[in-house]
Amino acid sequence: MLTVFFSSMSVTNMASAKLCNVYGYAGFFHEMLNHGFYLPPSQSERAFISAAHSPSEMNSFAGAAGEAMQS
Repeated sequence: MLTVFFSSMSVTNMASAKLCNVYGYAGFFHEMLNHGFYLPPSQSERAFISAAHSPSEMNSFAGAAGEAMQS
């Protein structure tokens, strides 16, 4: 299970999660869509990784995430 928060501080609870940059997440979400990865539309939701995901798919995801973070 994972989620991505755009913040300069640690996100440890709902109060700190509400202070995150939702526009940053929106941009990341759309860039990941452009790379073919469908993440939850809200940073308050979670994505799940399972044994059905191959190492190759995980590497592709990591590469796409790195590119999306640079956008």
